[in-house]
This record gives sequence, C-alpha cells and structure tokens, in this order.
Amino acid sequence: TWWFDMWGGWFDAPEFRELLQKAEGWIGEQTTGPLRAETAVLVDDRAFASFGLDETVLYDLIYKQRGPLGKMGAPYDFYLLSDLTDGRFPADAYRAVIFLNAVNLEEPVKRAIREKLQRDDRLLLWIYLADAQADAKSGGEFAGFPWTYVPGETEQAVYKGAIFPENPVSCAAFAPEALEGAYVLARTNGGAPAVLCRRGKGFTAAYSLLPCLPARLLTDLLTLSGVHIYCFSEDVVYAGGRYIAIHAATGGEKRLYLPQGVTAVTDAETGKGQRLNGCFLEFSMEQYETRIFRLEV
Repeated sequence: TWWFDMWGGWFDAPEFRELLQKAEGWIGEQTTGPLRAETAVLVDDRAFASFGLDETVLYDLIYKQRGPLGKMGAPYDFYLLSDLTDGRFPADAYRAVIFLNAVNLEEPVKRAIREKLQRDDRLLLWIYLADAQADAKSGGEFAGFPWTYVPGETEQAVYKGAIFPENPVSCAAFAPEALEGAYVLARTNGGAPAVLCRRGKGFTAAYSLLPCLPARLLTDLLTLSGVHIYCFSEDVVYAGGRYIAIHAATGGEKRLYLPQGVTAVTDAETGKGQRLNGCFLEFSMEQYETRIFRLEV
C-alpha cells in the first residue's frame, strides 16, 4: 500500500483525505472481524543468491506473480520461508500454502513442512526449480515431483487458454516417476507435463515447472483445497476482518460469494445497505473502480 505522497500532490485532494480518514476506522476492524486469509504465500529471500544477476526469470517468479495472486479470488498472507521454523507461524490458519521460490530447502524448513503443513488436507503448491539439489541439475524429491534440468531449453505452458509465463523461460522436465498417481493440469507448448497435482496421505501437492501461474489455475487449485473463493471473475479481491474489497479489472456485472453466517452487507464508503441474494452479492462496476463492503456476521 502506497501512503508516500511521491514528491507531493498524489493525495492532495479533499476526496483522498476523506477516504484516508475513513480507512483509519476500517483498519481497526480489519483485524478483529471473522474474515481472514486461508492461503499463505512463502518467499525465500536467500534464494536469490542461487540465480545470476538480473536473471529475467526472477521477474516472472516473484514480481509478475503478484498480479495473478491478486486475481485468484481469495486473500493471502505473505511470509518468509524461514518463518515456517518459528513456533508462532499459524499453520492451522491456512488451507493452502504456495512456495514461490523455495529453491534450497534446509533441513529445519523440511522438518517444519513435514510437521506443520503435510496434514489437515492442506494444499502445498511448489513453483519452478523448487527443492533443487546442490548442482541445480535435479530436484523435487522432497516435494514429491522429481525433475531434471537441462539449461538452454525454454518453454511456456497453457491452462484453459492462458499461456504462462508471458515469455518462454528455461525450465526443468519431470522425471517419469513424478507422473505416478498424478494428474496433469497443464502442458508445455511441446505437449510435456508442466503442472502436476497429486493427492497424498493427509495433504495434496502440486508442482509447476514454470513460473507466473495464471489466476484461473490458482483459483482452481484453491477451490480443490477448500479455500473460500470470493470472486471468480479475475478481479482483484481482498477480505479481512469485516471488510471485502474488490477492484474491477474489467467493467460489468460482478458477483461476490460470501462466507456462511453473513446477515447484512453495507457499502463501507456510503453506509448504504446492499441486497443479499442468498450467499452472494451482485452489482455493476466500471473498469478500475474499487468498492469496499462491510459485513455483519
């Protein structure tokens, strides 16, 4: 969130000041209400040492992945990979965990994953060269999807018409044993498996050989794991406390699916009550418009 005025003038308007004044009240209720993220996204800050300077794949792996994460229809919390080893990490709060760049898995982290995450029907999603061996030519054994890496071969994949990443990148290939008992969710342009999913003992694991997964793939995986999806239209949505915010990527009719127990919804900015249609809320939005709703539970 940008609160910095960028050398003056960005927020120099009565409308912005009024909005910021209202937001101060919303922030207090955002942490006390019933709505919370059910997905954790883990980033390993030390993994960047495993890549060359200005590697273009890092742009897809971390920076560009933020867009699809925002449009997958469910809120998420960011953590460092090393936070898993902290006793305060709230593993029970999450139905899904996404490993963006877990290239090197140290033994304390593996132990935390086994003890805290590989249970309770949780989804573990691994992306790109996760769980690599020291020589970076193979990996994936701990994640359950062994792979081998041949530098220089570039690929893209497709899922329900969405091609990812935007530009071909060098990637690994699944070993034959990785396919055992797994579903192929996406394939490369050459027809090879690019994303696999397998139901394990007490948890589900998925692995994508390519970075920058599209929002529709993330949404489908989260749905399978039982994460509550608020929006299926690939608009930006976030929910926390007593509030749901939606930013329209495209104009048109929108539908927000609400958790059970919601008794009333009001527009947080105007205070106007909204009509509930069973378990969802329907309304129209202009492209790039943002609306915030307050829920009564």
